[in-house]
Amino acid sequence: MFRTVALCAGLMLSTSWTLAAQEVRSDLFSQQPGRFQIIFNPSIRADTFLLDTGTGKVWQLTKFTDLKNDPVAWVYMDRLDDGQEVLMWAKDKAKPQEKNPASATPSLRGNPRPQSN
Repeated sequence: MFRTVALCAGLMLSTSWTLAAQEVRSDLFSQQPGRFQIIFNPSIRADTFLLDTGTGKVWQLTKFTDLKNDPVAWVYMDRLDDGQEVLMWAKDKAKPQEKNPASATPSLRGNPRPQSN
């Protein structure tokens, strides 16, 4: 009889410990992340990013080796979500065209495409 009572008590105690541990664990995972998250690739130090979880904006941690004391700062990254944004970004970033485009493009000798019969 004593064994049965002790076994039931032990079972109830272990069940309550398991439930308490699950509640603590679920509290950890149910918390909202902070507004800003630092994300990095553990294999490559250069891949460190700051993410604004509210807006989706991203900055990359960049070391400026051409400046005195090699300062490190967050540099905003352009985000392209659709084809129109890609075209606008490419137009903005394109190098200016030379006045004589023929001299900028190397000439091809012969016919670059094979003739089909």
